[in-house]
Amino acid sequence: LPICRAEAAIKRGLNMGQWVMLQNCHLYKDFMSSLDRLIEDYSAVGERKNVNSYFRLWLTAMPSPDIPVTLLQKSVKMVMEPPRGMKANLANSYTKPPLNEDEFFEGSHDPPVWKKLAFAVCFFHAVL
Repeated sequence: LPICRAEAAIKRGLNMGQWVMLQNCHLYKDFMSSLDRLIEDYSAVGERKNVNSYFRLWLTAMPSPDIPVTLLQKSVKMVMEPPRGMKANLANSYTKPPLNEDEFFEGSHDPPVWKKLAFAVCFFHAVL
């Protein structure tokens, strides 16, 4: 989202109790300080009564020195690390939906080709 759209989404979420997700925040270095101030403003004791209790703000980012420390301190952090190694990565792909469901492959017009294509995509993903 462009910066003004991100701020508008956050303010709308604050008022209406929506969940807002901003992805790849590490790419918006200029916006991080504005986001930190915005969160500081609505986190202030006097402003909390104006925040809908159902509001949630989700941020995704790669580790970056551009993300303010105060923003990280106010956050609940979750980390997802990929499995180590090709074999573990491929096994992980095939043990989760939809690849672990027979209907996923059998529902196509050409299941053998679909299985090969799925393997190629999983292999490519594991390499990256």
